[in-house]
Amino acid sequence: MQRSQHPFNGLEQGPDFDRARSMIATPFQYVDIALDVAGVNQIFNVSGDFLYVDASSTGLVTLELNNQYNDPSAPFQVSAGFGLQALFKQLKLTWAAQAGKKIRLMYSTGDKVVPTNSTTISGSVVVSTSGYTYGAAYRSITTLAANTPDTIFTPAANVNGAILWSGAYVMSSLGGTGVFIAKTAAPASIIDGDVILSPTNFNVGGGNNFGMSIDAPVKIAAGKGLYRISQAAETYSVSKALYTLL
Repeated sequence: MQRSQHPFNGLEQGPDFDRARSMIATPFQYVDIALDVAGVNQIFNVSGDFLYVDASSTGLVTLELNNQYNDPSAPFQVSAGFGLQALFKQLKLTWAAQAGKKIRLMYSTGDKVVPTNSTTISGSVVVSTSGYTYGAAYRSITTLAANTPDTIFTPAANVNGAILWSGAYVMSSLGGTGVFIAKTAAPASIIDGDVILSPTNFNVGGGNNFGMSIDAPVKIAAGKGLYRISQAAETYSVSKALYTLL
């Protein structure tokens, strides 16, 4: 009786099924990582040549390949939908505390994923995005004294850099405006540091009323804190910020 030329009977010539049968190509495996408590330089001994952050992931982490040392080496900021094709035998992850959030890492050898996008076309084109993931929130209705900053996050907390995803500040005073400002120490005035957020509109009527918000995320260098400060004593104030410490 003549034997089939193909190792899998009934299959036409096509994909190299020998790779799967011999485990040269391995199926996907995964690891779930809870992000409730901050982690720094956490080592995960997983290996493969393809890595994918599953859509069930809700947090943000810094990823390095094949680096067991404290010094960073090509860090990637990763969240849901991130994919990477490269040989790795070890992963090093760092993340800020993100209550209730997690990362699911899918990894394999040989097998790949084709990520889907989030664009819907129905009559007119509707584009939806998955949104950004932030690590912490600041909010305040405290009125500030002149040139007396309020801390959003400290320089000491900003070890690896930070991303200010959104920020808004509405205030009223009798003699000046307010800003968000980044600096390695608490600022003494509204120009004492890197001005991140400043007024975009105002009106005058019994006082100076200012409104401001950022129009795109801003990355703040490591070692700098973020502060809210007013040029004059405020009579009214409301502000908020969403940010991630990397």
